[in-house]
Amino acid sequence: MKSRVASLLKNKEPETNRGLLIASGTTVPADTSDGYQTGCTFAKTDGSAGTAFYINEGSVTSSDFNAVDPSPVAGPIILDGVATAAIQVTGTYSNVLDLASWTPGTSTDGSILKVGTGIGSSGALFATAGQKGMAVYMNHTAISGTFTGFRLRTSSNATSASHSVNNLLCQVSVESGKDAAVINSGFFEVIPKGTNVISTLRGLLVNLDSAASQTVSTAQMVAHLRVHTRGDETMSGTDDVLVIENEAIGGNGREVDSAIKITDASLTAGIIGYTAAMVVTASCQRVFDLGSMTVGSTTDGVIMRVGTGIGSSGLAFGTAGQRAFALYLRCTATSGTFIGMRLRSIADPASGTPNIDNLLCQASVIASKDAGVVNSGFFELVTKGTNVVGTGRCLLTNVDSAASVTYNDALINTHLRTHTRGDETMSGVDEMLRIENEAVGGNGRQMDSFIRCMEAAMSGGIKAAGYLIDAGTSTSLLATAVLRLPDDEVTAWDDATDSGDSEAGAIKVVIGSAVRYIQLYSDVPVD
Repeated sequence: MKSRVASLLKNKEPETNRGLLIASGTTVPADTSDGYQTGCTFAKTDGSAGTAFYINEGSVTSSDFNAVDPSPVAGPIILDGVATAAIQVTGTYSNVLDLASWTPGTSTDGSILKVGTGIGSSGALFATAGQKGMAVYMNHTAISGTFTGFRLRTSSNATSASHSVNNLLCQVSVESGKDAAVINSGFFEVIPKGTNVISTLRGLLVNLDSAASQTVSTAQMVAHLRVHTRGDETMSGTDDVLVIENEAIGGNGREVDSAIKITDASLTAGIIGYTAAMVVTASCQRVFDLGSMTVGSTTDGVIMRVGTGIGSSGLAFGTAGQRAFALYLRCTATSGTFIGMRLRSIADPASGTPNIDNLLCQASVIASKDAGVVNSGFFELVTKGTNVVGTGRCLLTNVDSAASVTYNDALINTHLRTHTRGDETMSGVDEMLRIENEAVGGNGRQMDSFIRCMEAAMSGGIKAAGYLIDAGTSTSLLATAVLRLPDDEVTAWDDATDSGDSEAGAIKVVIGSAVRYIQLYSDVPVD
């Protein structure tokens, strides 16, 4: 009979004849009641949420009915065992885990999720090569919008500004006495699979969103790269704060446009993006070191290029008095020679005879535009007063001859050259070299000479030069005269009253320490 009833009810036949499995009523059986099997359910017909369904957790001779609360479990869920997955979700859900109404406690060690019991040997143990502590594989099939694989947003909502927030803290360490090959605290990688059309591809995008009326009292940084150093580490390789690397993984690799690009977007009303694109405030042996750079094949600014070309393609500087480059250097050494800038180019061709312009300074004026003064180069020695200076030079040019060197055409220390056409309009003077003494304080000062020619360390009867000035043998060099001197009645005299080939003036010269005069004639002397 029991088996027949159980079959009709689609239940298993009870394994014991004593005690009820299902009961109901308005009064829950009292504790220690007899006659209810362990696991017996009781429906309280006048109950409400949390007090309508009970289960006997006692015995058949001593019951203990407790309410079955449909609300979330208050205590922890403990999963203890070996399985492929402790929790497996196969259905369709809007949220697999929803902690929207959860109230955090006071724990400082993994409030939402904790794996392992601490750092080092207390952490969860992964002993198989290639394991991933957490692997999330997602497939985005929407044809529009932005999919976010993982969003972590921490809102600072404290009443005091003395707290700090690390929205994401990734730490990787090596236990004392243990070794490792490569350690990456974070690894971000974008992997196109081929035959893709992608508008913008980024391995990492870091964005700082400024709020209206916010106040930043110390510093605002989009990214801060910091290294904690001690000084007692052993470094057998290089140590760099930032490495930017182009690694070829197929064929010969590909040349990218730039390793670092600094740009701005959507700025209006004359707002400049940066006071300085890069600021170095640290103590450095070198700010830039290109010692191991491999030079490419471009001819337009290999080490650095500013602007994209001459003329209107150059950068536009629209403020009066601007300096494109401003280097302010200070030497505090008490001896030796400080060099503000050294530029040295070495000819080292595999074959042939290349030309080298070690420094090329060009200033130009755009067609149909005007300019006041154009200086292709400006060298200035500025003493500040109460100085004691041994030798002051504004410009020193030196040709250092090497032993056994051969000059096939010419050796020239300084070559002044002007390209002329003949169709220019010259309303002023045009000169190859102008030497000027300008008074900038008081009445100025008389210098010893405009040009001084001298020798140094010559011996064995060797003279420093064959000619003081050599105009060559060309008959088209000079059009008017060799010299033009002022009639100052001190160093040169002109007597216009004389005529013919008689004396008509003189030039004062000093031979050694003796004053002598060169007689001048108003006409070509006649033999």
